Amino acid sequence: MSGDQKEPKIGGRTLRARPGVITSLRVEKGWSIEQLAKESRRSTQTIGNVENGKPAYLATLRAIAEALDVKVGELLVDGEMTLASPPPEGFSLRVELFLSLPWEHFDETSDLTQFLKQLFVLTQTHGSVVVESVQRGSVAITLGFDEIADVRSLIQISCELNLDKLHVHVIAIQSYEGIESDLARYLWRSTPGTILPFPPFGIHGPDTWYGPAGYYSTELAFREGIRSLKMNPARDNRILTKYPERGGGVIREIAYLPDRDRWLLRNQRQSSPHANLRDDLERWWKRSDGEDSGSGKSGGAGQ
Repeated sequence: MSGDQKEPKIGGRTLRARPGVITSLRVEKGWSIEQLAKESRRSTQTIGNVENGKPAYLATLRAIAEALDVKVGELLVDGEMTLASPPPEGFSLRVELFLSLPWEHFDETSDLTQFLKQLFVLTQTHGSVVVESVQRGSVAITLGFDEIADVRSLIQISCELNLDKLHVHVIAIQSYEGIESDLARYLWRSTPGTILPFPPFGIHGPDTWYGPAGYYSTELAFREGIRSLKMNPARDNRILTKYPERGGGVIREIAYLPDRDRWLLRNQRQSSPHANLRDDLERWWKRSDGEDSGSGKSGGAGQ
């Protein structure tokens, strides 16, 4: 970050569990580390490192506490709970980031911290950020932002394919006023003007984006096309492009999910199997909701 850039404030900062307390509660239940990982929906690496004294975000510790049927404060070193308070109430936007990383290898005591540091460097984040949850399947991290400027920056670097460096392949952004214009501006200006034939539509020629209304030859038409996704959110309504890149091609897709009021962006390598973005994420959300209702525990730990 630049010298005058403020450090982002992360709500629910990393905290340490009291030595031995999680291990003791786990053993009382007759559980192995693997069983606690399954019950808390964390990776075994995360559980092992938390038990060994490594700090983790409050969202992680809450999930472990719920699995053990105790209050999160019972796990923490005395006085640390007061440090875990969220930032002051304000305008908050949720963004979900889906990583193409194996869940079982994702360690929330180290990988999550490193991921956020790199993300904040890329986006130059300067407002408050809350780590609300980390969920399994595709590693899915839910963040809450209190400044629209930081969300706009996140959208911009995603449109420029810079989130690929962090293995982020899908982002789901909560709607805010003017998001359609932001999406159109950043996507249009960051996409090359020549595309490859795109199945199943058989696109050819210099036009970049294709959607329900056909080709979008200007940024204005593209913006109106994006707005139409929200006005008529049919399942097959999405806008796509495909263009060459070193080592293959990139499929880019934008869609709107009305039930969640989310705008979905995906960058997919040509070698990956093509699938409908909204179907992918709806399956993930339903699986996550099903686990929550089945266990009687919350999947995340919102502030």
